[in-house]
Amino acid sequence: MTFNFFLLCFALFVTVISLAKLYWSWRHSLSGIALGTATLIVAMFAMTIFGIQINIPTFLIFWITEGDIFIALERSEPSWLIIIITVLVSVIFTSFIVVIGFFGISKYRGPMRSSEWDARNADEDANLPLFVRLIISDLKYSIKPNAVVHQKGKNPYDIQPAPSKVTWNQLALDLLISSNKDFNPISAKWSDSDKCHIIEKHDYVTRKTKLTYLLPLQDGEISPKTISSIDRIGKNKEEDDEIIVCFEDLIELSGRQETKYGTIFEATNKFHLIDQATDLTSYAKSILKRFENDIVLRYSKDKSISFRNIHELTLEQTYTKLRVSPRFGKNSNNSQSIELDKVLDEWLKLKASPQLSILGEFGQGKSAAMLAFTAQWARRYLINHSNDQLTNSASIGKIPLLIELRSRSPKDKPTPTDILGEWGHQHGLSGEQLYNLVKAEMAVLIFEGFDEVKNAGRKLHRYQQFNALWQFAFGGSKMIFTGRPNFFLDEEERVQFLNSQQNTSGSGSNASNIYSFGFMEVEDIKNALREVDENIAKEIVDASINNTSLMDITKRPSMLPIIVSQWEEIKASQKDEQEITSSQIVRGYIEATYKRKDEEKIQRGEYQLLPWEIRHFITQALALDMVAQGDKNTTTPDNIDNVVRRIEKHFDFVFLDKEAAPHLADATANLKRRKNSEDTTYEDYIKEISSDVRSNGLLVPDPANGVRSLYFPHKQFYEYILGETYASFYNHPRTLSSIALSKFQGLRYRNLLQAAKNEPMIIQYFAGLYTSNKIEKLDPIIDVIRLFGIFKPFWLFLFHNLADRGLSVRSDIVAIVNNIRTSSKIPIYSLASFLILSLRFYVFMCLIHISFPFWGTAQILGFNIERSRRIKFALMKYRCSEKSLNAEFPNENLRNYLEKWFSRVFQDSTGNR
Repeated sequence: MTFNFFLLCFALFVTVISLAKLYWSWRHSLSGIALGTATLIVAMFAMTIFGIQINIPTFLIFWITEGDIFIALERSEPSWLIIIITVLVSVIFTSFIVVIGFFGISKYRGPMRSSEWDARNADEDANLPLFVRLIISDLKYSIKPNAVVHQKGKNPYDIQPAPSKVTWNQLALDLLISSNKDFNPISAKWSDSDKCHIIEKHDYVTRKTKLTYLLPLQDGEISPKTISSIDRIGKNKEEDDEIIVCFEDLIELSGRQETKYGTIFEATNKFHLIDQATDLTSYAKSILKRFENDIVLRYSKDKSISFRNIHELTLEQTYTKLRVSPRFGKNSNNSQSIELDKVLDEWLKLKASPQLSILGEFGQGKSAAMLAFTAQWARRYLINHSNDQLTNSASIGKIPLLIELRSRSPKDKPTPTDILGEWGHQHGLSGEQLYNLVKAEMAVLIFEGFDEVKNAGRKLHRYQQFNALWQFAFGGSKMIFTGRPNFFLDEEERVQFLNSQQNTSGSGSNASNIYSFGFMEVEDIKNALREVDENIAKEIVDASINNTSLMDITKRPSMLPIIVSQWEEIKASQKDEQEITSSQIVRGYIEATYKRKDEEKIQRGEYQLLPWEIRHFITQALALDMVAQGDKNTTTPDNIDNVVRRIEKHFDFVFLDKEAAPHLADATANLKRRKNSEDTTYEDYIKEISSDVRSNGLLVPDPANGVRSLYFPHKQFYEYILGETYASFYNHPRTLSSIALSKFQGLRYRNLLQAAKNEPMIIQYFAGLYTSNKIEKLDPIIDVIRLFGIFKPFWLFLFHNLADRGLSVRSDIVAIVNNIRTSSKIPIYSLASFLILSLRFYVFMCLIHISFPFWGTAQILGFNIERSRRIKFALMKYRCSEKSLNAEFPNENLRNYLEKWFSRVFQDSTGNR
C-alpha cells in the first residue's frame, strides 16, 4: 500500500513537471522537448504499474466518498479486465506522447544550443533515437558552456559571410608596416587634414626615430590637391622624416620624386610593397622542385636487369592536361567537359566571381593538377624576381598559395592569420604577410584535399572546418577547394558547405561553382606516357582498351605511373588470365620500392639495419596508429619513435619463429644483440630503427606540415597498407605478423568497421585482396574474433532474419522522417506510418539483444550492426556478381538503402579493384 501511494505521487509529480517542461520547451529548447517526452513516458510507465495493482475508477470513488487515500488503496484491487484495459490505454497514451515528441523535435525551429546541435549531428549511423541523443548530449554539457549557436529561423549550417573588404587606406598601411620591421605599428595614426597615415620608424643604426607620412592613393595619377598635401607636409616635417605616396595600381611613376616646390617624396605601389614585404622565392622553388625534380615514376625496360638502368620521370614529364565538368551531381552527365586550364584562366580574368570547388575521386589527379597550376606561376615569378620586374600586376600575377589541408584543422585556429601562418612558416612566411596578399587580392588560395582535414567525422565539425575557410572570401578574393566528394554526408551538405550556386544564400565571392574531374581518355593516357618507352606505352594502352578492369585503373592519373612500374607483373597476370586489381598493382609497386632502396644501399656498400619485410611490418603498425589517431596520412619522427617502441616488442615473436625466413631471423637476432649491448642505450636502438624506416621506407617529407612531418606520397599507399593489414586480421589461420599487429592495435580499432569510418576507401583495397567466394563467406564482425566463430551460424541467422528486416524498416523510417520535415502541414498518415514502423524496428532490435546477449558489449567495441551490413554490401559490390549480391540482400528496400549509401561514399566505378 505504501509503495502504491509512493508510485501514484511519483507519477503525478513527474507528469506535472513533464507537461510544464514540454510547454516551455516547445519553442525554446530542443533537448527540453526530448526530456519532457522521455519523462512523460516514464510517468506513463509508473502509472501503468499503478493501474495494474489498483483499480483506478474504484480507487477514485472510495477516495472521494471515504476521504482517506489509504483506505481507497486497500479496497481497489483490479480485475483482469481492468488490467487489460489499463495496459491498452497506456499503450495508446504512450504512442500519442511519442508522436507528439517526434513532431515537436522534427518541426522545431527555435534557438539551438551546442549540446542540441551536437546531438542532431551525430554520426549518420548512430543507432540511438534522436531524443535519446539529445538527453545524453545535454548531460555531457552540464559541466561546460552550452550557449545558443543559432537563432530562430536561421539555418544552423549557413556559411557565415566573410568580413568586409579592407579599404585601400588600411591595406596600404598594413603593406608598408610588413615591408620594413623598423616601423612601429602601435604609433600609426591618421591625419584627416593631410589625408595620410603618420607612423614612427626607428633607425637601429643611428638609434633615432623619425616619422613616415604615407599617402594612399587609388587614382592612377597625383592630383593637385595631393601635391598641395605633400608640400604642406614637407614644410612641417623634420629633415629626416620621409613622405611615401603609395598607389593601388601604377606602373609609370615610381622611385624618388620631387614637386615643383622642391618637396621630395617616394612613389611606390602595392605590388612593390608586396615584393618588399613577402619574399616568395623559397615557396616558388619548393613548388618547382616538386613538379620538375621529384621522381614520380621509376621503371625498367628489361625486368632481368632488376634495379640497374632504371628510367626515372618527374611529374612534369608525365602530367597531362585534365578535364572537368561543371555542376557536379545530377546534371554532370549532360555537361560537356572542359580543359581545367581554360576554366582557371577564364576564372582568373574575372575581377569578381564565385569561387571554384573541384571534386574528384581517388587517383583522378587533384593534387597533381593544382601543383601543375601553381608551378606555372612559380616559373614566371622566379624569372621576374631575378630580373627585378615585380612592380605591377602583369609581372607578379595572382599568387597561388597551395595549402594542403592534410591533417590540419582550420576550425581550431582562432584567426585567418593563424590558419595561413601554420602553413606559411615552412617557407619563412608569416600569417600577416600572407593575409596581406589575400586582402590585396593578389592571392589564389588553394585549399587542397578538404577530405583529409582532421576532426571532420560529424556534420557539425565539417561545417566548422568549411566555415573557417570561407573567412577568406572577401570581395574580389580567389579560392579553390579540392577534395573527394564522399567527404560530404549527402548532396544537401555538399551544396551548403561549398556554398554552391544552387544554394540561394550564397552569391558572388561567398559562393562557389562546382566542377568534377573527368577520367583520362585514351589520348590523354598516350600523352601521359609520352616519355615512357614506346613499346611499353603501346602495350599499356592496347591492354587497357581490351580490359575494362585495367582501364578503370589506367584512366586515373595517379595510378598510371604505378602501372608502368609494374607492367611486367601485370602482363604475367594477364597471360595467366588472373584478375587485375589495384590492390595487386599497388602491392607490387610497394615491394619494388622497398627492394630498390635495399639494392641501392648494397651497391653503395652501406650497412643495412632492417630487411624490407621488417621495415614494412613497422610501416603497417604506423598506418594502424595513424588511422586510430585520425592523423590522415601524416606523422612525425617522434610518433614513429613511439610506434617503434610498441611494435619492436613483437619482433622475436614474428621473426624468430622456426618458420621465419633465415635472413629475417638473422636480422632480428642482430637487432636483439644491439638492443642488449652495453654500448647502445634503448633510446639509441629505437632511433636507429626509426631512422631506417624514415630513410629507406615509403615515407617522404610532408610539404603540407613542414620538414618534421612525413607522409605517404601517394594516399593509395596509405589506404592499401591499411586494407592489406585489416585483410590479414580476417585470414585464418592467422600469420604471426597479423597476430602481432592486432595486439598492437587493440580490439576496438582492429576491426574493419571502425577503420572504414575514418578511411572508407580502404574497403576497395581490402576487397581486392580476396576472391569473390571469400568475400561472400566473410562476415565483418564474427570473422575478426575467433571466439565469436562458435556463434557464426546463429549470428548469420539473426542477420538474415532479424537485422536485415530491421534495417529495411529503418530505411522506410528515414524516408518518412524526410517527408515530415519538408512538409508544411502535419501529415497524419506519415505520422501513423512512422509510429507503426518505429515499433516494428525496436521489436527487431529487442529480439536481437535478447537473442545475443553479447551484442551490447560488441556495440561498445565498435561492432555496429548497421555498419557491418554496409561494409559487407560494399565488399560484395566491388568483388561479387549482382546475383550474389541479391542473394545476400534479398530485401529490395534494404538494397536500395545500401545502394544510396554506397554511391555516396564510393562515388566511383564499381569495377573490380
